[in-house]
Amino acid sequence: MPQFLAHLHDIEPRTRRASHAMYAWRLRPPNASGSSLLYGSSNGGEAGAGERLERLLELGHCENVALVVFRWYGGVKLGSDRWRCISSVAKEALERGGYLGSRGGANVQADSSPGRKKRR
Repeated sequence: MPQFLAHLHDIEPRTRRASHAMYAWRLRPPNASGSSLLYGSSNGGEAGAGERLERLLELGHCENVALVVFRWYGGVKLGSDRWRCISSVAKEALERGGYLGSRGGANVQADSSPGRKKRR
């Protein structure tokens, strides 16, 4: 993944200045038998973000894909809204790339975590 991120920085130089570069990937090796998938993620300094992206790939049944989300800190603390933004952007990228919908992931929610709801 470090070489892949370096490639992204080369083709889109502004990503070098991102405060956070979080990613997840899932792939099926060409000669793999059965259900062997390789996968991984990185938080990129945003605790829990890599696992959230990894879960989105899993729920969407995505294979042979790397998902990278860059975030720039702009001086305003987003609080828990950052999770909604990260998940929403990631899901949109997967949809635009054709990795959701036709591959069984059409019902994936943008916020794919099993979060807790507040009682009122």
